[in-house]
Amino acid sequence: MSNKDDTPTTSALPELTEALASDWRNVGRILTTLEKTGRIAADGEQWINKVKEKLDAIGHPMSTGHLHKVRRAYDFLSSSIRMLGIPEENSRIAKVSSIEIAERLYQIDAKAGSEALEACLNLAKPATAAEIKKIYDSYLEKHPAKKSAMHAAWEQRKKASPSKQQTNESSIDDGMSSLSSAVSQVQTAARQKDKTIKELQDELGETRRLLAEVEHELSIVVDQVKDARLEILSLKRQ
Repeated sequence: MSNKDDTPTTSALPELTEALASDWRNVGRILTTLEKTGRIAADGEQWINKVKEKLDAIGHPMSTGHLHKVRRAYDFLSSSIRMLGIPEENSRIAKVSSIEIAERLYQIDAKAGSEALEACLNLAKPATAAEIKKIYDSYLEKHPAKKSAMHAAWEQRKKASPSKQQTNESSIDDGMSSLSSAVSQVQTAARQKDKTIKELQDELGETRRLLAEVEHELSIVVDQVKDARLEILSLKRQ
């Protein structure tokens, strides 16, 4: 990951090549650089959309939701490394899924979030996303008052879902579809109502944040299914 201090200009965008994009930290650095003076470019388009278009063009596509996750994870990783004195070389093992969950924990408890980050960057045995998620969920169970209204609503949705894994995946897909529809409705409302740009950005940001969380939940379920299939195959061979 490059450490050079780029100025917030469009010069950072051409720097994004397929080789650099293979490391999510570079994507986060370039996006952060572009957004130093604001999240909207001079032509009125969001920088995150410009980065997405560039990634599509170089054959390394990422969803907008994932880019929001990359931005948060990179900001948290880079600032925490400096603050906690963690060796820069440790960041090479950082996984965006693990760091993003540690960042969410940091937002409600700085000490617990920092400890989760250090676990992610443990060179001997880095914590997986599933392990960090267990720490995050355990913390919220012990501190229910810390749960945001959105998180509480998402937890309620999960509790109401059937326990079978296949049904869980279907429910998550339905949730993603509903959230995508919600984003579309907010965008339509933006054209119909006299709201300030900041208010709209806050609404969209919260909705996209929850959408990114749902996408992450789905990725964990998919990984669990893959692991189960591999274990079944291994048992059959024995």
